[in-house]
Parts: sequence; structure tokens; C-alpha cells
Amino acid sequence: MSDRSGEDARGLAALGAAIRTRRIAAGLSERELAGRADLPPASLTAIEAGEEEPTWGDLRRIAQGSETPLEKLLELAESLERAGPEQP
Repeated sequence: MSDRSGEDARGLAALGAAIRTRRIAAGLSERELAGRADLPPASLTAIEAGEEEPTWGDLRRIAQGSETPLEKLLELAESLERAGPEQP
């Protein structure tokens, strides 16, 4: 039996790290990206921390707001998840 909750937590943490990485690469503050993605800044902070699961629409707007193709954002998240917790 697999540890689904552990997998989900690792996946959310990796997704948050990917979003943060792309936001910083785009030169945006959390507040700026939240505005572009039509999200409350506190929600973006929680998503980046892996504490809140974004909706599909949130992900699309975050990717668009950070000028990152959605598939590239998801590929980065997958890469970070495979790399393990020692990666940003």
C-alpha cells in the first residue's frame, strides 16, 4: 500500500517550488504574480509553500502570469519532485 498523503504532500511542495522558481525567474513579487493570476496574495503564498492545492484554473493563470507555458511549469514540478526535498 502506498502512502498517498505523503505523495500528495511531496507533489504539492514540488509544484509550489516550481511556481516560486518561475516567479522569481520572471522578476515578479508574490503580490505581482497574484495580481496577474487573479488570486489573493495569501493564496499564492500558501500555494508556493505547498500548503494549498491550486485549482486547474489557478494553475493556468499562474503559468500565464509568470509567462511560463503550463506544460513547462508542470515539467519543472515533476523534476523537483523526483529530485527530492533537498532541492528548492
